[in-house]
Formats: sequence, structure tokens, C-alpha cells
Amino acid sequence: MITSRRFIETSGLFARNVATMWIVKVTDMTFHQSFPGRILGYGTFILESAAQDQALNKVDFIPYPEQLYLEACDLLFPKQDSGD
Repeated sequence: MITSRRFIETSGLFARNVATMWIVKVTDMTFHQSFPGRILGYGTFILESAAQDQALNKVDFIPYPEQLYLEACDLLFPKQDSGD
């Protein structure tokens, strides 16, 4: 899940694992989509931050990765208004 403040990844069927990262801590984000992922409509987000150890750095099986990547980039790196 991506909110206006955090990335949150929840996983696990019997034991629940939750990893979060504040959006302001993200310095770079990329996505990878393999050939099977292109056919089936999923991809992987790779998040980078200035922190050494991070609980959330790779999120697999993201649906609609291109669309979500663009929306997440708008949250991460908002366009600055020139003020004209």
C-alpha cells in the first residue's frame, strides 16, 4: 500500500509481517518487470533510502506497476511550481 506518507508492505498467511518506510526517506525508486510479469501484469518496486538497513527495499508482485510507479513518483518527487 502507498499512502501520502508511507510505503507499507504486509505479507504472510499465518504469521503477519509488516514493513514500512516513510516517503520522505526514499531517495530513489525503480521498478522491474520481467517477461512473465509483463504478460501477467505484475512487477517489482525497488526502493532506496539513505539509511543503511531498511525493512522495506524490494516489493514483489505489484499489480499495474507502470501506473503505480508514475503515481508513486508524483508523491515522492512532486513537481515544483515555478511561481510564474
